Amino acid sequence: MWLAMRMHTSRRLLLQLAVMLRVCLLGLVMVAFAVPGMADDMDKANEAFEQADYATAAGYLRPLAEAGDTLAQMRLGVLHHEGLGVEQDDGEAIKWWRKAADQGYADAEYAVGLCYDHGRGVTGDQAEAARWYEKAATKGHAEAQASLGLLHAFGEGVSQDLVVAWLWLSLAAGQGNDTTRETLAAVTSDMTADQLAQARKRLQAFRAQ
Repeated sequence: MWLAMRMHTSRRLLLQLAVMLRVCLLGLVMVAFAVPGMADDMDKANEAFEQADYATAAGYLRPLAEAGDTLAQMRLGVLHHEGLGVEQDDGEAIKWWRKAADQGYADAEYAVGLCYDHGRGVTGDQAEAARWYEKAATKGHAEAQASLGLLHAFGEGVSQDLVVAWLWLSLAAGQGNDTTRETLAAVTSDMTADQLAQARKRLQAFRAQ
């Protein structure tokens, strides 16, 4: 059961990055800029993307990203990850995501975690992946919570701990992810009554924060 679940979940996680990043590109996550000119440039970047003019979008995003705007950094990383309007370069992608992640941007923290988890643009390092997942997970990022739960369930990069795995998977499942619910059920079936009681107490304490 565990091996089959791991194979299924790994394939799902490999798809999550592209799905989540395309949401960012489509402009579903918006921010307000203090400088009107910067807001105008983001609008122009969005318009260029909608017209599939990715090179122009990148041209507007780069100065914003260099100025420290997290959303622009996130989106510029996506363009490099996908090879849209710029050279496909996972190293360049994680460079921009890391800049946004260092400012506490949860989507970027999750993206950096995925890169370390799957060795995209960096040497694979699941301990480092877990560190970045946890940053996003504590902010309520459902995919990061699910990914962190899996690492704890299998003891990859972190100590194997079904109580901690159950906590993060429960938080992710509570946000409506059906696949995570299946994984949570599998983890629960391997837990003792004492472990489950501990996990529920941790969940209650986390939600009370």
